[in-house]
Amino acid sequence: MPHDFVGDWCVDHTTLRIELDAQRTVVTSTLAVRRNELAPLDAPLVLDGKGFELLHVSINGVVLDENEYVQSATSLRLALDGLSSADVTCIVAVTAGGPTRLVGQRSRGSLRAQEC
Repeated sequence: MPHDFVGDWCVDHTTLRIELDAQRTVVTSTLAVRRNELAPLDAPLVLDGKGFELLHVSINGVVLDENEYVQSATSLRLALDGLSSADVTCIVAVTAGGPTRLVGQRSRGSLRAQEC
């Protein structure tokens, strides 16, 4: 199916592991990404997200130090210079009762839900 917007990076596969807890939810995501053929070789991978604590970032199994990525209040920017594809793993935590907006963890009795 054709898309109106094609970014610099395509996500071919996503693996999620979600650990629900009454106090904090931890999400591990691994993205198999590949560079769009038309993208510049220095185009960063930009992942959008807010309201979480970033615990871990790795590219092809190599853990990144904090000075090897740029995190803002709404995104994570990764330099994948020269790579045509990569496996990017991020581990984030969302705390129950965090910011009062429509994203976060909800509980009702023994049922727990996480809005992403």
